[in-house]
Amino acid sequence: MVVKNFNLLKDREKNLLQDFGDGKVNLSKENVIAIRNAVKELQGGLRKVEISKDTLKSAFNKPMSPDEAIEAFKEYINRETRGGDRETFRIILK
Repeated sequence: MVVKNFNLLKDREKNLLQDFGDGKVNLSKENVIAIRNAVKELQGGLRKVEISKDTLKSAFNKPMSPDEAIEAFKEYINRETRGGDRETFRIILK
């Protein structure tokens, strides 16, 4: 699970953990909290939400103002992530 979720981390977190694992980064006051938080995220179970072009088309199936489009997107994301800790979800455009 941890290895599977590694790709769901933000690039900065992935690079830090990779460099730490490769011995390129030592523990220091500056990075120890970031490393701990990244590992904690991996252990906590990140959840991938894949969005396809087809599902986006269904959410944006009519002409909308920019504000309406933003609201429609928010509603779509809220539906897809309902019932979980929002911090564990990672949105990926498929």
